[in-house]
Amino acid sequence: MANEMAVKVVLETIDLLKDEANWEKNSEYDEDCSKQTDKLTLGCALVKSQMLIRGEVKDRAREMGIIRRVIHKHYFIAGGIHPITYFNSNRRTTHDDLMNVLNLSLEKLK
Repeated sequence: MANEMAVKVVLETIDLLKDEANWEKNSEYDEDCSKQTDKLTLGCALVKSQMLIRGEVKDRAREMGIIRRVIHKHYFIAGGIHPITYFNSNRRTTHDDLMNVLNLSLEKLK
């Protein structure tokens, strides 16, 4: 059940960010996701997806840990101490990189 919920959250996040025009590259640790409208950072897209699917935000949810590990494994230089935030805002991170992280995470959860 936990993996099923995690898969749904990642799928929703992919859907929210699949169009590059919906991705906000500039992110900050502990950002206020309620202020964002049309564009979402990876972190805020995950928050929005969790609220929609799970009804609450869990920073230590299975999908969050998998996404952090995928970032550290494949994009270590962009990860930093807060991998989701710093990967999103790293100047070298592209939309393709972002989608790759989400797709690799989805594969690991299935």
